[in-house]
Amino acid sequence: MSKTYPKLFETYAFAKGIALRNRVVMAPMTTWSGNDDGTVSDEEVAYYRRRANGAGLMLTGCTHVMPDGIGFTGEFASYDDSFTPSLRRLAEAARSGGAPAILQIFHAGNKASARVLSRLRRDRSTPATLSPEPSAMMKFST
Repeated sequence: MSKTYPKLFETYAFAKGIALRNRVVMAPMTTWSGNDDGTVSDEEVAYYRRRANGAGLMLTGCTHVMPDGIGFTGEFASYDDSFTPSLRRLAEAARSGGAPAILQIFHAGNKASARVLSRLRRDRSTPATLSPEPSAMMKFST
């Protein structure tokens, strides 16, 4: 493969100084394995640790940046500083192979699941962190 695509395994440097050891990028993938409280699960950490060797850049699955921005169950969150410890574990796992890592930030917008939001309002120990009604961004245009 290196004879067919020789540049794939060459280093690459971005203008702002970040260097990649090769041009292989692990695409962001959804695993649906975040904890119910929005923290990164042990399964998610293990998933990235298993894939960290060899890539030049790691992209994580998406994390919602607002409580009502969740798009699916098992999505980990980043909308509050309380999520920092679990996100740090994710970053350490993703970078464990020596490549830089990028956290993919996300808001589901009008595709946010009312069913998931409803369940979160009912199940989370801190329901005050979720808006009482879906945001205006969630309403579909007619």
